[in-house]
Amino acid sequence: MGILAVISLLLSYAAFAESQSSASLNQKPYVDIMLVLATDVSASIGVSASDVDEYALQKQGILRALRDDNLGRVLDQCNSQGVGLAFVEWSGSEKYTQVQTVLGWTRLTSRRDLQDFANQIESTTRSFSGATDVYSALLHSFLLFENAPFQSSKKIIHISSDGHNNTAQRFPIQGVVPPKASYSTQVDDLRDYLVSQQITINALVIDDIVKLENSPLKLYYEKNVQGGVGSYTALVHDFKDYGDILAANLARDLNNCLF
Repeated sequence: MGILAVISLLLSYAAFAESQSSASLNQKPYVDIMLVLATDVSASIGVSASDVDEYALQKQGILRALRDDNLGRVLDQCNSQGVGLAFVEWSGSEKYTQVQTVLGWTRLTSRRDLQDFANQIESTTRSFSGATDVYSALLHSFLLFENAPFQSSKKIIHISSDGHNNTAQRFPIQGVVPPKASYSTQVDDLRDYLVSQQITINALVIDDIVKLENSPLKLYYEKNVQGGVGSYTALVHDFKDYGDILAANLARDLNNCLF
């Protein structure tokens, strides 16, 4: 076989492999929205000076939000394709990544599905209690989208936290995101990349110390984390109000399925 014939054969094989990859992607079921709910479980979300169990209040708030009647109505009004939802808990460490997918991708088409998802979260235990690694939480969420069993033109990360990114370690991920985002210690570099991949990042900031509408922590998330079409940063000053604000945020996120 001549060299030209070999080259032609290799090119034909490459074209076939690419077409098979595209076909495989197209076989993934479509959902109206894919949403990652990424929840901070760092050590600062613990027992407060007044003996309030903030982690318990946060978890109860998540359950209350998912069982919210209005959120159920919004989901019922979505298109027939449903919503893909994944639940992640994250913290941080200088030695290793502390991010875990607590509940993987689940297709929700009714409020009953939301109830079942909430019931599964209720039976879980806390994953971590370390530092605050916003960067790894965003990266993990991105990789969930990349390996999801669904496809959608609307991808949202809803991240909640009570602190700034305070870890500096970065694990090489060449071939996944550009070198700058792979090795930079700047959360906004990764945020910019995710936005370029048509991912929207919304934030729920818990600031029970500086009780101002434009607290420094909220401004940090607006500047460094929030991004994408229609993105926002919401603020809650008390863990007791976490569930109500989260429910409103998720209803706002899911409303995107109507357009």
